[in-house]
Amino acid sequence: ANERDDLQEFTKQQETMIADLEKSLQASNKARRALHNTLQELKGSIRVYCRLRPTLPSEEEQDNFKGEAEFGMNSNGERPGISLTTENQSAFARGGGPGKGQKREPVSHSFEFDQIFGPGDSQEKIFNEVEGVVQSALDGYRVCIFAYGQTGSGKTHTMTGSTSDHGLIPRALAQICGEREEMVRGGWTVDLCCSCVEIYNEQIRDLLAEKEDEACKHDILHDKASGEAMVSNVRWLSVSSVDAATEALRLASTRRETACTSRNAQSSRSHSVFQLRIKASNAKLGDKREGVLNMVDLAGSERLGTDHQSSKVLKEAQNINKSLSSLVDVISAIALKHSHVPFRNSKLTHMLSPCLGKDSKTLMLANISPLITHSAESLNTLRFAEKVNSCTLGPAKKLNAS
Repeated sequence: ANERDDLQEFTKQQETMIADLEKSLQASNKARRALHNTLQELKGSIRVYCRLRPTLPSEEEQDNFKGEAEFGMNSNGERPGISLTTENQSAFARGGGPGKGQKREPVSHSFEFDQIFGPGDSQEKIFNEVEGVVQSALDGYRVCIFAYGQTGSGKTHTMTGSTSDHGLIPRALAQICGEREEMVRGGWTVDLCCSCVEIYNEQIRDLLAEKEDEACKHDILHDKASGEAMVSNVRWLSVSSVDAATEALRLASTRRETACTSRNAQSSRSHSVFQLRIKASNAKLGDKREGVLNMVDLAGSERLGTDHQSSKVLKEAQNINKSLSSLVDVISAIALKHSHVPFRNSKLTHMLSPCLGKDSKTLMLANISPLITHSAESLNTLRFAEKVNSCTLGPAKKLNAS
């Protein structure tokens, strides 16, 4: 009997010790989340990463291939730097062009960003720098990651990737699904659901819609309680596993509008917005949280004189450039702290307004092409990215869990 009592006492002590360790682990996780989010806030409201893609073998084989632009990278300063050397055009604009035998003076343009990735950097390396922002969505914040750049600069590859070399979206989904499994083991209930829409010629399309619902009209509605921009009549899919998320991505990518242009054999003709909503609760801890992860692959900016081959492609390009110009106007207004920000000038900026307003964590990936024939567009991208990096949205706040 004494031996049994001793064993019961020992078991009771072990159970108490395990309970204390679980409480300690939960407190540690809570402190980790707080420290992580503080670090993200200290890094800046809108973080900007720049990616210079490699030259493709198919580009080098083309008859009109003129070589690569002169880029330089520097990681010795306070922040990573990138420079692009172009020919000085201003000297000829006044006189109508260079005279015979006159040389064009090279000009170096330098920029600094939060991270810079070169042609040899892998998808995995880029995601390693992004996963902390993704983690914030699990911790109850609104997060937006978007790719910007000209047509053919590698935005869709960065965001979606391929079956053998996953981009940021499938890697983010794998991370969140893995974290959910850990949380469930710790007593949490975690629900995930996703939607994916495209903005094509200023019209919203549901890329996950059932066939009978494809003709539904979609409007952008603002939920005053959550501050979210909601798209009406959109199909939301439950994400029960990484496989379910991957299937949703595959379906959306096959339905997205693309066309062949002079810059890209399969150019995206729309802006796509993949949204993952996260609801988590732990009754034992009395903790509830809701987060939103927006992953945006913007259509590429284009020069109308060279990229369109039909009236359809021309109309697409005009709408793409108009919405991107609206994005530039919004960023400029935010950077200059204007009292009015023209979010409603396009469907794109209207839909992204919660991500570009207060209480959100936003990261932009500026994608640039290495080709010398794309230097003007690359410089425009770098200048816009610099402006985005100067925007201050204020400290992010957790979303109110319902």
